[in-house]
Amino acid sequence: MSIEEKLKNEKPTEVLDVRGEECPIPETLAAKKLNKMADGEILEVLTDHQPAVDVTLPYLAKRFGYPYIIIKKDDYYVVRILKLHEEEKGAVQLNDEIQVNLPFNKVTEAFLDPSILMSFVPQVKGVKQINYSAYSISMKYIIPFELPLFIKMEKYSNTVIIKYESYNKIAFLKATLGFDFFIYDHKKYTGIRVREWYEGPLKFMWKNEINKHITLAKEKLPNYLIKLISN
Repeated sequence: MSIEEKLKNEKPTEVLDVRGEECPIPETLAAKKLNKMADGEILEVLTDHQPAVDVTLPYLAKRFGYPYIIIKKDDYYVVRILKLHEEEKGAVQLNDEIQVNLPFNKVTEAFLDPSILMSFVPQVKGVKQINYSAYSISMKYIIPFELPLFIKMEKYSNTVIIKYESYNKIAFLKATLGFDFFIYDHKKYTGIRVREWYEGPLKFMWKNEINKHITLAKEKLPNYLIKLISN
């Protein structure tokens, strides 16, 4: 059975009904469900929020490397996502959520400066801006080296997605390291979902490092942002 046939024909393992909810609720709850699901299981998301169908749920699936399909019903959509084995998707990714009592716009502005990585990624030793969206980062992992880093931002009604991507190519080997920050404006707080992913050789080593980074992000980022924004 092909992946497409599996998505179309197999009964979903989990059903998440978020009809009536707006972004970032559908993708946030879907990410939490996927984190708890086993490899090979299917998550079915029911939503009537068009931005979730057009942008955020497909982006979530693509970033994790999971195949998905969208089925249109009369007044809502079904988005089915298949959680693949890590070896199949070719990437190592973790994500977690942080909540801060700080202004949404100020938090967004803080993440547009990639030097924020130095607060929770010990391997990043320095950041230098090259132009508006391109930077060079100094890293030390066994040996010191420089990497280019590019920033992209996507804006939605109450959500901003800021993406960092850095890559290195040596001979026939290519390694790509990325950070995705989903920043959403809640009535009572600003929510931040941090995702780090890696594609390339020695994935098992980087998975350990990503675990450490995510733990440090939860510990360090709130105080870092408070000090930065309060100054």
